[in-house]
Amino acid sequence: MLVAVGWWLWPAVTSLTGGEPPGAVLLVDDGFLGAHERAVGDRLREDGRVVEWLFAADWCAAADGLLERSLRRPAPADRDVVIISLGALGACPDALIGALGAAAAVGARDVVVIPQHGLDDVDVGNALAASLASSTPRPDVRLTVADTTTLLGEPGTREMACEWWEACEGVVQVRLANGSLSTAGAGRVSRLVVELLR
Repeated sequence: MLVAVGWWLWPAVTSLTGGEPPGAVLLVDDGFLGAHERAVGDRLREDGRVVEWLFAADWCAAADGLLERSLRRPAPADRDVVIISLGALGACPDALIGALGAAAAVGARDVVVIPQHGLDDVDVGNALAASLASSTPRPDVRLTVADTTTLLGEPGTREMACEWWEACEGVVQVRLANGSLSTAGAGRVSRLVVELLR
């Protein structure tokens, strides 16, 4: 029990003792994660991070929103992560590269993409695959696409076996009938994000 508590509090403890604090996180979302804003945000805050949200309808809007934000307020030195979960690419050319450049403008060194399997346009998956296949889609930003299938299953999966941290028996619903995340599914994504950022 003591070991588990220590592991859970480690980021905050290292910050208080002069260790390097975890960077802030800016989540760019079209409602997929934002519908569970408190659950996702709280999990990141427990890891010692400052959390901000930016709504965008697609990757084009994300690029515009991030650039506008970078002009409106200087990029803080501790915002090193932008998390993007968007189901549509948008009509602008090179939307994904534009969004990565805009993420760099707000101080991001890392961009983590949370795919929306079952909701996303095929164009988003193709653009991500092409960017990851190229040597350096954006040299100043590291792009990571989270593998959500381990906790949410393949596209269309609605139920998964319970994990050790969940108060359930047998199976838990991870997606609703319309493909959006359930509360349990959002909790799983937030845990995945925290692990990716450590």
